[in-house]
Amino acid sequence: MKKKRRKRRRRRRRRKKRRRRRRRRKKRRRRKKKRRRRREEEEEEEEEEEEEEEEEEEEEEEEEGEEEEEEEEEEEEEQEEEEEEEEEEEEEEEEEEEEEEEEEEANTFTFF
Repeated sequence: MKKKRRKRRRRRRRRKKRRRRRRRRKKRRRRKKKRRRRREEEEEEEEEEEEEEEEEEEEEEEEEGEEEEEEEEEEEEEQEEEEEEEEEEEEEEEEEEEEEEEEEEANTFTFF
C-alpha cells in the first residue's frame, strides 16, 4: 500500500512539474512572439516615418527649386526692363542731342 501511494505521489509530482514546465515554456514562447511582433511593428513604423520624411524633404527641395526658378525669372525680367529703359533713355538723349545739333546748325546758317 505504501509503495503504491509513493508511486502515485511521485507520478503526481512529476506530472505537476511537467505541467509547470510546459506552461512556463508556453508563456515564454508567447512573450517572445509578442516581443518579436512589437519590434517588427516598431521597425516598420520607423521605416514609414523615414520614408515620409524623405518625401517631405524632396517636396521641400522641389518647392525651393521652383521658388528659385521664379526668382531668377523675375530678376531676368527686371534686368530686361532696366535694359530697355536704359536703351530708351539713351535713344531719347541721342534724339535730343541730334535736335540740339540741328538747331545749332540752323542757327549757324542764319548768321551767315
